[in-house]
Amino acid sequence: MGITFYTPPPEPNDEPDRARAVVASGALEVIDDPELNALVERARALLGTSMAAVSIVHEEWQYLIAAVGLKPGVYGRRTSFCGHAVAGQSDMFLVPDAGVDPRFAGNPAVVDGMLRFYVGAVLRNDDGQPLGALCAFDPLPRTSLTPRQEQQFRELSRTVMKRVAELRELVNG
Repeated sequence: MGITFYTPPPEPNDEPDRARAVVASGALEVIDDPELNALVERARALLGTSMAAVSIVHEEWQYLIAAVGLKPGVYGRRTSFCGHAVAGQSDMFLVPDAGVDPRFAGNPAVVDGMLRFYVGAVLRNDDGQPLGALCAFDPLPRTSLTPRQEQQFRELSRTVMKRVAELRELVNG
């Protein structure tokens, strides 16, 4: 096995506050919610990708609390594209071709052929803290999203956050 080079996601300046917001959101307690799974499937179908997920980034991990095309579960933040989305300044993080992007070309998911295209709509709580991302990805590179796809993808991300809030209320009663 050779050495690969990629850029791990930076840690946001307000990471302790963001981490508290993640815990307070209740998102880490979500397991196999049918409505979130349906939203992820809609995101995948909208963009025609082979995979999509709701990813919550916390501490050293990325929690896929809903996913299609791959298993939900816990993955390392260090190789996470969603970690970059959370740390960025924009609400959308787009990587048309990770294979030619120096930040990601050596990432194990890219090297293994699982991921070339990635888009993530940042999931923010009511205070604006980024919790994670609604993301879609594919082994084939793309050029971009259409304006309509971007608008609908953003709307889906807001619906995801509404559902996370509903689930928190159900748990907290």
